Order: sequence, then structure tokens, then C-alpha cells
Amino acid sequence: MVGSKGESMTINETAADVAATSKSKGFEAPNKDNINTKLLLVVSEICEAQEELRFGHGINEIYFSKEPCECQVYETCNKCRNPKPEGFPVELADAIIRLFHIGHALGINLQEVIDLKARYNRTREHKHGRQF
Repeated sequence: MVGSKGESMTINETAADVAATSKSKGFEAPNKDNINTKLLLVVSEICEAQEELRFGHGINEIYFSKEPCECQVYETCNKCRNPKPEGFPVELADAIIRLFHIGHALGINLQEVIDLKARYNRTREHKHGRQF
């Protein structure tokens, strides 16, 4: 992952960056009192990803919304100059961003846990021993 200055970032650094951006935009950090809501927001991003496919957009398609703007000053309008990216890949990214925010806010070392789980998964049987 790449930071705002072009430097490579670890998963934990990315999670911290996501949390800082969220805080700067006025969003409440995940905590034990709102964790259910925050997890459901992750689910909603996955549902939005599925909707992108349902509406005929491709798996790798990224497009930019053309939200109407009445500003009449395109050169200086942030909304006009920075259209919102949309599509299946963007919704997956949104879900990951929300998970990073949750993990960071709750003090979880995501890099360590991902590495731990990936090591375990490499030891599992084919299809976890099931015949499906």
C-alpha cells in the first residue's frame, strides 16, 4: 500500500492512515458500544459490491460517478474535480477500509493476525477436508 507521499506502507500503517482520515472527516471510531453497527457497515459494502455486478458492471470495472453539481466553477470545485470512484473493486476496497478502521481502533495488530491465519491456512487440508 502506498501513502500520500508515495511511500510503501505496512498493513498496520495503512490501518492507522485509514483511521486518521476517518477521524479527520468526523466519523466516530469503532468501539465496544458501536461495534455491531460498524460490522454491519462492512456487510453493506459487500452488498454494494454484489449490486455492482447485478447492475451489469464488470468485476474489474471502475467508473466515476457524475453527481450533478450546480457550482458553475469547475476549476475550483472539489466535487467536480474529484469524481467519486464506483464499481465492484471500489466496494471491496471500502469493505477493507472499514475493517482496517475497526482493527486499528480496537488495537488489533492486523499484520500479525493476518500472517498468523495465513500460516495456519497453509497447513489445512484441501477444502478443509470436506468433499464439496
